[in-house]
Amino acid sequence: MRDIILILDGAIRLEADCQTLVTYYDRLLAAPTLDVSRATLDFQAAYYAYRDYVAKKAEIASLADMVTQCRELLATGQTIGNFDKTFSYRVFHEIILNNTLMPAINSNGGE
Repeated sequence: MRDIILILDGAIRLEADCQTLVTYYDRLLAAPTLDVSRATLDFQAAYYAYRDYVAKKAEIASLADMVTQCRELLATGQTIGNFDKTFSYRVFHEIILNNTLMPAINSNGGE
């Protein structure tokens, strides 16, 4: 998700690399599911926080809208999206407000 945030930061300033945004978004949605029933409680907590994070990011409509616009641009051969700065900021803001993964990772000593 850090990569998506960096792309959105660029979109707020100038423009977004649509191919990279679409690639990372698709990877996020394709995040693997695991059976963690036999894992430690700490690992289970981190895994469920991770799955919750993926679900919440997939539900951010403005991010999905931006990715859809990027897909349309890519279909026409364009790779850079010039998005309205207010729109880009809203997507960025929603992701930051909805960020549940980093606290889960940090609480388990990760980065």
